[in-house]
Amino acid sequence: MKLKLSLCLVSAAMLMISCSRPGIVANSKVTIQSPLKSVSIASYSDTSSFSTVRDPRFLQICFDTVLVVQQTVHTEGDWHFKAFSTVTSDSLGSFFLNGRGPDEKSSPHMEKTHSGDNYLEIVENGTGSLSVVDIKASLQSDFNPVHLETGTLPSGVISSASLGDSSDFLVRLEGETLHYDAVSKDGRTTMTFNPFRKVNAQESITQLSSILMSNEKCAIVAEVMLFLPQINFYDVASGKTKTTAVDKAAFDWRPVMENMIGPETVQYYQYAAYSPDYIFAVYCKSTLAGRMSGNAQTAIHVFNWEGDFLYDFKVNESLSDITYDARSKILYAINRADSRIIRYELSEYL
Repeated sequence: MKLKLSLCLVSAAMLMISCSRPGIVANSKVTIQSPLKSVSIASYSDTSSFSTVRDPRFLQICFDTVLVVQQTVHTEGDWHFKAFSTVTSDSLGSFFLNGRGPDEKSSPHMEKTHSGDNYLEIVENGTGSLSVVDIKASLQSDFNPVHLETGTLPSGVISSASLGDSSDFLVRLEGETLHYDAVSKDGRTTMTFNPFRKVNAQESITQLSSILMSNEKCAIVAEVMLFLPQINFYDVASGKTKTTAVDKAAFDWRPVMENMIGPETVQYYQYAAYSPDYIFAVYCKSTLAGRMSGNAQTAIHVFNWEGDFLYDFKVNESLSDITYDARSKILYAINRADSRIIRYELSEYL
């Protein structure tokens, strides 16, 4: 299906840097960017298969042909995850019952991976236990989960991103400081960043909330911040940092860190997804009260891994989680209004 193109505002000449100066991230100037193009796009959903999902929470494409959906559970007989074919939209199976027995989960959370990955990373909230599930192998065994790896996140780690078979990117809170470390599989720290040394991270840990995404190909970790309109890029190979922002509010970060989170707190980014070529982030710029009321509209911002702001996709829906199918160039999303899974075809642009 074709997207309905209703607005194309700017061209490459409009990719403007309005200003650049220090922000909250140490040793990284904030560069304010306008998008290469701003476009209104329409969603579509022509399958009833997804209607079997009850209140979807998170989405993840696996090896380009499987969409895994984490749904809200209410009883011990509910499945946490359901899988669908992105080719036929047919249901492929369900896995991890809600519970505390073998191959069951009580409070799992899907970690973001890109659509080329064959596996799904699942962290158990509260315990930090980690399961890396081979989705392709699990499909072939009637969705008895096939584990590539199990374990527990190191003590103090509050967020992580995989850098492939060689290392992981770990965020840990130690006293008043957040440490961002690239750690090899044998436990050696190969690179360390201390980006938020200007603030007491222990007191502002909620305000520093973010979504981590990693690109093994270029050894870069992107951090999409929730309460500041910016994305931070950490080059694990060189140790360099870079910050791209979409609003000058990124410069006014001190009041954000000093004030408690409340109904009038503005949230900018909410959810994100990525591929080896692009980063997709759901942008709202709304108070938390406005977002909870359902009146806040969202947009989808697209960046490359160099930090260039490529597209501002205007959408009619208020979105929650997203995931991108690099094979078909389709972005899947959850419509907050009716908890329906919808799709956006982006092949015209990407």
